Amino acid sequence: ELCVGVSKQVRQTSDLVTGVAQLCDRVPVARRLIETLGQVACAGMEALAGGDAEALGQQFNLAHGLLSGLGVSTRELDELVRSARAAGAIGAKLTGAGGGGAVIAVAPDRGEDVLKVWRAMGCYGFLTRVGS
Repeated sequence: ELCVGVSKQVRQTSDLVTGVAQLCDRVPVARRLIETLGQVACAGMEALAGGDAEALGQQFNLAHGLLSGLGVSTRELDELVRSARAAGAIGAKLTGAGGGGAVIAVAPDRGEDVLKVWRAMGCYGFLTRVGS
């Protein structure tokens, strides 16, 4: 099961893109984080194609850390990620441009637990599945 939690934050994608570009200009090693995110995404696709939820969750966790390092996460998104993991999700990450928006979590057999925690935080969430 995949859980999607929607934050209450409004974001402006162009501001986030500008912020990451400025970070890369000031701190050139930040570009390596973006390259690494591409590698993590490929590993996540392989895990998904192979039906390996554990590996997919690990990739989500790595991706969220990298995205946070690039400055596109927020306290609310970090808290949604942390609470999903505490409720039994294997992994979780922000999705979309960051700065608000949503979180996605890999939570086989624990999706309702994750949603319950998110609802207690005042956030809307839903379950979905990939594949058949």
